[in-house]
Amino acid sequence: MTEHVERVLKAKMEQLDKAIETYNQQNEQAQRLKREYESLLSKSRVDFRDFEAKKKRELEELERLKNDELEKLKKERKTLE
Repeated sequence: MTEHVERVLKAKMEQLDKAIETYNQQNEQAQRLKREYESLLSKSRVDFRDFEAKKKRELEELERLKNDELEKLKKERKTLE
């Protein structure tokens, strides 16, 4: 091979090596971001389930309090009649 061809091949190899290195770095970053996203998504799901459970408990408590107050009012009404 001629010296010119060798230089061209060497330059092309360096260019490809840099492209591979860049790809690997971007791939690592994408993998890290994917893991971070999946972790946050999992935490969000847990938080949402916890929120829904708390909301249900509080709504049940409010309903119980409402019924208690209605019973008290009924009793008071009967006493006043």
